Amino acid sequence: MNFREFVKYVLIVVISTIATLGTIVFLFFLSMSAVFMSMEKSLDKDDSKAKISHNSILELRLDYPIKEKMDNPFENFDLSSFKFRPALTLHQIIQVIEKAAEDSKIKGLLIHPGMIQAGYASTEEIRQAIERFKESEKPVWSYSEMYGQKAYYLATEGNDIMLDKMGFMEWKGLAATLLFYKNLLDKLGIKMQVLRHGKFKSAVEPFIQDRMSEENRHQLKELLFDIWQEVISKVQKVDESTLQNVANELPYSVPEEWKEGGFVDKVIDNFDQLKEMLAEETGMEAKELRFINETDYYYKTKIQKLFEAPFKNDIIAVLVAEGEIIDGEGEENQIGGDKMARLINKLRKDDDIKAVVLRINSPGGSAMASEKIWRELKKLTQEKPLVVSMGDVAASGGYYIASPAKKIVVSPYTITGSIGVFGLIPDISDLMEEKLHINMDTVKTNPHADMGILRPMDEKEREYLQKTVEHVYAIFLERVSEGRNMTPAEVDSIGQGRVWSGKRAVELGLADYEGTVKDAIELAADMADMEDYDIRYYPKTDNPLAELFALKSSDMESKLKSRILKQLTGIDFNVNYQQFKNRKNRIMARMPYDIKISN
Repeated sequence: MNFREFVKYVLIVVISTIATLGTIVFLFFLSMSAVFMSMEKSLDKDDSKAKISHNSILELRLDYPIKEKMDNPFENFDLSSFKFRPALTLHQIIQVIEKAAEDSKIKGLLIHPGMIQAGYASTEEIRQAIERFKESEKPVWSYSEMYGQKAYYLATEGNDIMLDKMGFMEWKGLAATLLFYKNLLDKLGIKMQVLRHGKFKSAVEPFIQDRMSEENRHQLKELLFDIWQEVISKVQKVDESTLQNVANELPYSVPEEWKEGGFVDKVIDNFDQLKEMLAEETGMEAKELRFINETDYYYKTKIQKLFEAPFKNDIIAVLVAEGEIIDGEGEENQIGGDKMARLINKLRKDDDIKAVVLRINSPGGSAMASEKIWRELKKLTQEKPLVVSMGDVAASGGYYIASPAKKIVVSPYTITGSIGVFGLIPDISDLMEEKLHINMDTVKTNPHADMGILRPMDEKEREYLQKTVEHVYAIFLERVSEGRNMTPAEVDSIGQGRVWSGKRAVELGLADYEGTVKDAIELAADMADMEDYDIRYYPKTDNPLAELFALKSSDMESKLKSRILKQLTGIDFNVNYQQFKNRKNRIMARMPYDIKISN
């Protein structure tokens, strides 16, 4: 290489570096400008709404997916409008309601939901926070243009329930819908080979059957009836027999019929009329009344704190475990076994943390990853109190990691249990030979050297892998029996992969108390003999810029397609794909996460 070429390559490198840095700086300012501009715009064009005035009503809209944690700060970034749409986690929503109860500027609470995007356990957490808000003697109202079933369940905490004159409401009971892929796999020439322990271990059914087994149908029916009975027992606006009759006969449709039936108190023409009614009830002029939704209220009271305030007291750590449990580090909305184990180890060694509440919202996943998490939690219990709080689902591997806790607090709506394991190995030989017309020929040193997905298992191989399943199940039983003070036989009798409602779990000894995450925190404080303490949630949200620059274009395209499909059909097809894709470990402790319980 001559001197001229050397200089040319140096200049290319320098210019490329400058261009790259310039692009990064440009993206930084562009993204930050979009975020803060959209936050400002989200407060409404009316500048009076951008402030928390002394005549404010907190408006609880809940018009976004409600999660336990926000892995990706940009997941509510709308690429089509280039706007950031703030969303709160479940515990942030509860914090907002509790803070508003003590805020003299907030004169009341308006529940204004539509189709709540959360499970019944999460909805119940919010409902109980509203119940505590009412202790402040501030009024609570409910108004909506459309009441979904969960929304109405939440609305019944209000003093008055109001429905728009053009509104819609439904009360129709619960249903669980499962998707089955056997016929599709048959068309593709793929056979799924199953190894399992537990007659109720139904997570494999979508891949090997075209409908539910009788055992699965039985357990789902019992689960739904448990949840439904809990719902109608708490909706005190209407008696249980009427609630059942309306769900059976669908006698009401238009708003006035719902009013005559006692489900709503008032039918109103529009939001302006609502504002006048609320102003009259609070003794103010309508023009003085201001509304602030939960996201604006949260950011107005919190976002000014650019750095986390120092903690003055001892800490209770609330560790959120949400998503499928997988081997390794995990991705967005997953629980990586290695990553979670390291975090638990860090909490154990932190002298400022005196107790830990493990908040679980997981259907399980890898048995190996669940065991890694269990080991670290077990070590933690030898030094600090550990209390588990279960959310919408804490089953199979999700229950596995709950088992070392001193106490387990569960919502009556939690889907839990599913103590069982399975292996699922595809045989793609028909796909290769009959569909793709690819011939395979093998040379091997030993009879089973080619064991894998390119041919069906023989009996010896099936027996070999079944022993692994039985071994893992035996360890699962041992972990639960040790944690719950039962014999392995007692655990096995309520195990077999069967799912239970949280209410039934308490009766069976799989959980200790019914309650919320707040109850679990108070229990942990009592166990640690703490009166003054601060609460810190883990894991902390990653740096937004790291998230932004970590996104590959292919990842963004895949996520956009998945979101579009989900919006069009209401079905998350990505769930089963990810469930299958993440099975690096053959043995899984997982429940059928693709159950969709109707709103």
